[in-house]
Amino acid sequence: MVLRDGADFVKVYCATGSTPEPKTGSGPMIRPQFTVEELRAIVDEAHRSGIKVAAHTIGPESLQNAVDAGVDSLEHGMGLTEELAAEIKKKNIYYVPTLSIFTESQEFMKYVRNPELGDPVYVRQHLTKDMEIAKNHSLKIVCGSDFGGTSNAEHGKNYKEILNLSRFIGNIEALRAATVNAAECIGLERAGQIKEGFHADMAVLSADPTINVENLSPAKIICVIKNGVIYP
Repeated sequence: MVLRDGADFVKVYCATGSTPEPKTGSGPMIRPQFTVEELRAIVDEAHRSGIKVAAHTIGPESLQNAVDAGVDSLEHGMGLTEELAAEIKKKNIYYVPTLSIFTESQEFMKYVRNPELGDPVYVRQHLTKDMEIAKNHSLKIVCGSDFGGTSNAEHGKNYKEILNLSRFIGNIEALRAATVNAAECIGLERAGQIKEGFHADMAVLSADPTINVENLSPAKIICVIKNGVIYP
């Protein structure tokens, strides 16, 4: 149906969401959705139409199912293991950890601040071990904030994802995750780089983000260039 309606991409939920149902007692219960066979059918049909598939994954089982099905990118990717990372690397699947949607949320960060709560949605693991594994396996990390324009995830703060990534992979690689890798992940041609023949889409800043990623904040933007047109 999404292809019929003209979608450019398909996102499939391989696990219940970050506010999942059913809930049991004091907290959420993560469970996988769709079998590998079902996911593979979605991927095959999308690829046959030239469309990429992004997979919402929370927990090792949903990650494994998505990897086995051959998706193009893993959104969130929580519950990463060494074995899964090796498969992700081998299959050239992009990894989109969306760290800032967790760091900006008091609801999620309570699992990080209070170990007694356990880690039912893998937030504590994701903000530590997952990213170390991703870095050690040189996964193709992509900047995707998952900011939806809500009061807790406002547009205009998306740069914080690059800031969060920089703490694990450094400033340069974090910037690549938001530009070169992001363009490649979604199949944008002639985008993501300042290069002859590429689209002139960029932000001009008053300070160098390779030195300090905080220089990407809206307060540092001098102007935006879109298709070669300057917007002050």
